[in-house]
Amino acid sequence: MFSDTKCMTADRVMIQSPASNTVTTQSPESNPHQVEKVEDVCKAAISASLKDPGSAIFGKPFRGSFDVIEVGGVKTNARIIGVPVNAKNSYGGYVGEKVYACWISAEGDRFLKLGLSPH
Repeated sequence: MFSDTKCMTADRVMIQSPASNTVTTQSPESNPHQVEKVEDVCKAAISASLKDPGSAIFGKPFRGSFDVIEVGGVKTNARIIGVPVNAKNSYGGYVGEKVYACWISAEGDRFLKLGLSPH
């Protein structure tokens, strides 16, 4: 899962550029307002994927691990945000909380993709 990222800590990711052989350090928490906006985009994407978007009850998003994913054919450093959601199914009943995974840019300023958490 992390094979392409050279070094990671809890709050920073070290990124090595093969083309220039340079290393940069980025903090995904450098602008918490950007992260909150991206979390809102994650919630909107989750709602759009539900049978009853208006029924979504969101828990508190939590920061997860770092990952390297392909976006438009380019390997991109990403941070995973877990978003707990309880929503109604086709029968109108709440199904219980599921955790969706949102991949955001390592800088915390872009939504990259959405999926169900395997946990």
